[in-house]
Amino acid sequence: MYNPGDVISFHSNEAGKRKYHLCVSIGGYYLFLNSPKAIQRATDFKLDGGYVPYLPPTAEGYSIVSCSFVMLKSSVELQRSKAIKLGVIPKPVMLKLFEFIEACEAIEGQIKHRILSELGDWL
Repeated sequence: MYNPGDVISFHSNEAGKRKYHLCVSIGGYYLFLNSPKAIQRATDFKLDGGYVPYLPPTAEGYSIVSCSFVMLKSSVELQRSKAIKLGVIPKPVMLKLFEFIEACEAIEGQIKHRILSELGDWL
């Protein structure tokens, strides 16, 4: 299992291809880590490119942590999808993401509570 702040690459059944993900809880919750899109959503957390130098750079200079879709992955699922840890997001940035998730209305109540509880314990 991975730790909060770990950036993981694995084949995502939800997207149908290998994607980047951010671990946001010790219980196995992950968010998509994407390149910016033309239309930014209120559920998108901007992550400065300097914090993810191991990802391909974007023209905008930042990546997006998408909080609109939360995935729960077990160790077995991650192993099957050939998960690879690429790096770690610093704790001060994860604290800002914690605050963003706390205010994000797109994440369902019980899932949000679990993420915030586990992420808060880790921080």
